[in-house]
Amino acid sequence: MHKGHLSVTLENNDAMLRVAGGGRPYRRNREALVLSAGAWARVVTNGRFSGYDGQWYEEDTYNVALVDTLDEEIFVQRAPEATLDDRADLF
Repeated sequence: MHKGHLSVTLENNDAMLRVAGGGRPYRRNREALVLSAGAWARVVTNGRFSGYDGQWYEEDTYNVALVDTLDEEIFVQRAPEATLDDRADLF
C-alpha cells in the first residue's frame, strides 16, 4: 500500500513502514520502521513543494496498526509502540 509519502509492505508477518518523497529538502538514508503484529506506530513527515501556483508546505501524520480486527480506540487508548519522525527543518 502507498498513501502519500508512506509505503507499507508486509514481510514475514511484520509491516515495514517507509517514507518516500516528501518534497524538499531531499532526505537520504531513510530507515524503515518495523511494526509487529498487534502493534501500532505513528509516522510524521513534512516537505516543501513548489509549482506553477507558488510554494507550499505540508506536514502529514499517519497512524498505522497491524491488527486482525481494528478497534478505532487503539489510537487513543495507548501510546504508539514506535514513532518515526521524518520531519526536516524547512527554513
